[in-house]
Amino acid sequence: MNIRGQIGEQVLQPELASSKYGRGGFEFDGDSGSLEQGYIPEGDIPYDLDAGNQGFDGFAIDNDGNLVIIETKTTNSNGRVTNSGVFGNKLDGTNNRQMSDNWIDNRLEALVENADTPEQKAFIRQLADEDGPDAIDISERGGEIELNQVKTDNVRKELITYQDGTQTGELASSGLRVSDDAEPTLDSIEIVKIGDIFEGVS
Repeated sequence: MNIRGQIGEQVLQPELASSKYGRGGFEFDGDSGSLEQGYIPEGDIPYDLDAGNQGFDGFAIDNDGNLVIIETKTTNSNGRVTNSGVFGNKLDGTNNRQMSDNWIDNRLEALVENADTPEQKAFIRQLADEDGPDAIDISERGGEIELNQVKTDNVRKELITYQDGTQTGELASSGLRVSDDAEPTLDSIEIVKIGDIFEGVS
């Protein structure tokens, strides 16, 4: 990951997401877990989300109780962010692209499949809690958790983009909508102008 990406995901994203959603979090008491509404700091999540390498950049629980998948892009130029090309090429040798429904499903399934520790299993159960985000449907057998389905109606997708150029033209008027489950879609977009702090930085 380049310096711009690190700053965006590790510094700028937590600041904006916490301001927007409030400070949430996940706590594990050694037996069960609790998930609080708001932005979930990376340190609270008992996984390496592989942010910056085709993984989730962040999670939040919004005011309606939905799970929000956050993707952060940081650039030193202007440009439309509702262009699906922003999310790069198809990933993992499949036809799926970042922030598509299929990509979200695959990443959540990977979290479930890799829930090996009691803390990770507690986190997955909280994502499935009907009194919480209710984002996934799971079943348990012999101490193992399986994903039955992702409840897409309870999952929101948000892009946070930081640009250090002067705003020119229309950048985003709405979310990104397509009919193909392998192509990216967005429910909300936040655009933040941060000045020329990345001049000369690769």
